[in-house]
Amino acid sequence: MDKSIIRRIIIALLSVLLLVYVIYLLSNASFKNIRTESATYSTMTESLDVDGYFIRSETIMNSKNIGGVISYKMEDTDKVSKGEKVAEVYNSAEDAQKQAELQSLEQQLAVLKELESSAENLSVTPDVIDENISTYLIDMAINKNDGNLSKSDESIDQIIYNINERQVLTGKVKDFSEKISELESKIDKMKSSSSKKISDLTAPVAGYFTSELDGYENVLNIKNIDSIMPEDLNKAKNSSKKTYDNAVGKVVSDVFWYVACPVTSEQAIKLNEYKDNQMTLTMQSASLKNINVTLVSINRKDSKSDGVAIFRGTDMNENLLSVRSGTIAINMNSYTGISVPESAIHQDTITITTEDKNGKEKEVSKKVSGVYVQYGNEINFKEVVPLYSDSGFVICKQEPDDDELFSGSTIKVYDKVVVEGVDLYDGKVIN
Repeated sequence: MDKSIIRRIIIALLSVLLLVYVIYLLSNASFKNIRTESATYSTMTESLDVDGYFIRSETIMNSKNIGGVISYKMEDTDKVSKGEKVAEVYNSAEDAQKQAELQSLEQQLAVLKELESSAENLSVTPDVIDENISTYLIDMAINKNDGNLSKSDESIDQIIYNINERQVLTGKVKDFSEKISELESKIDKMKSSSSKKISDLTAPVAGYFTSELDGYENVLNIKNIDSIMPEDLNKAKNSSKKTYDNAVGKVVSDVFWYVACPVTSEQAIKLNEYKDNQMTLTMQSASLKNINVTLVSINRKDSKSDGVAIFRGTDMNENLLSVRSGTIAINMNSYTGISVPESAIHQDTITITTEDKNGKEKEVSKKVSGVYVQYGNEINFKEVVPLYSDSGFVICKQEPDDDELFSGSTIKVYDKVVVEGVDLYDGKVIN
C-alpha cells in the first residue's frame, strides 16, 4: 500500500481519536454548570405587617377666649405639669407676633450674658468644643429623623452656643457687651409698645402637650384596652371625625400608649409566642422606626377566632403624638448569622466514624441539611443549622453547639457556596 495512503489513514484515525477525547472532556467538564456565591454575615428580622390603631389618654384643652390669637409657649411633645402655662391669648396677630419676637430676643440676651459671665473662666479647649459641636450635630440629625423636632431645636441652640463659646475662647470675639446693649435696648422698646395678653392657657393635666388634633381623640377608651374586639376597631375606623369649638390642643397624660391591631387566628398563634416580650414597631408612613413596644394581650372570643393584638409603648416623639392609624410592621425577632440563598440548601447523608460503648469503631449515617462549598477544584458538603428564612435567603447559625452538628463542622463567612449545579455530591472534582 502506498505510504501516503497509510499516512492519511493514520492521521484520520488520530483526528477521530482527538475529537472523541475532546467530546469526552467537554461532556465531563463541570465548571460550566457550577455557580457560587460567597456566604455573608447578616441580620434578618422576622416581622408581621398589620393595620394599627393608636390609643392614648388624651385630654382636650379648651379656651373661652378663642376669639383672640393664641401664642404657644410650649412646643409639641414638650412635657407639661398640671396648671403649667402652655399658651397666651392676645387681641391680635400683631400683638402675638411682637410677643414671640420679644421672647426670642430675651432668649438671645440670656445666652450672651451667660457667655459673657463665663468668658474669663473658660477651661475647655477648642478641640473639646469641636467635639461638642459634632455631638450636637449628630443628635440634631437623629432627633430630626426620629421626629423629635423640639429636641432637634435644642441641639441647634447648643451648636450656636458652642460656636459662640469658641469665638470667645480663640479671641475672635472680645466680648458681647455691644450686642447685649443692643438687645436690651430692643427689648425695652418692644415692652413699652407691646399690648398685654388677654389670658393664659394652662395644662388641665400633666403629660405631653401637642397643638395638633385629629378629631378621633378618645374614640376608643384606654380603660377598655383589654376588651377591644375586631368589631370595635372597625367601628372606630369608620366613625365620623369630631369637631371642637374651643379646642387649642391636647395633653397625652398616661405613661403608656397602645396600638390595637386586628389579627387572624394564625397570626394570633404566632404572636402569642412573643407575649410580654419587647419588640419594635416600624411605620413608614409616619416616619416611625424601631419604636419599642411590648405585646400585652391578644383579645379573642375563643382560641380559633380572629382577634386584636394590643401592644404597649412608652417612647414619645412628635409623630407618635399625632399618628392615629395605618400599616405597621411588628418586628418580633432578629436573627444574626451566616446568610446563604435558600436554593443552596440541600439534604445529604453524612457518615461519620465513632466508637460504641465498648470502644469499638463503627460508622453512623444521618441525613442533614447543608450546602455544597467549593474548595479549589473540589466540592464538599458542609452541614448548616438554619435559624430563619425569608425572601429567598436563610440565616444559619455561625457557631452551632457541638450537639447541634452531626458532622462537627459547618460553613464559614466567605465560603464559596454552590447556588447552581448538577449532580452535586461530597468530594466531587470539577474541571
